[in-house]
Amino acid sequence: MGLKLIHLVVARMFSWLWLGGRDPAAKDVEILMLRHQLAVAQHRDRAWLVS
Repeated sequence: MGLKLIHLVVARMFSWLWLGGRDPAAKDVEILMLRHQLAVAQHRDRAWLVS
């Protein structure tokens, strides 16, 4: 349990460092892709609820 927590904390810290050094345009592209993925998932969920 303790090693898993340490691993998660270290992984999160590296991801923050990696995100901080990225180009703002790359961040904007990633945000657009994530918004599209969310819209597709919501559409799929609505279609599943109707059927």
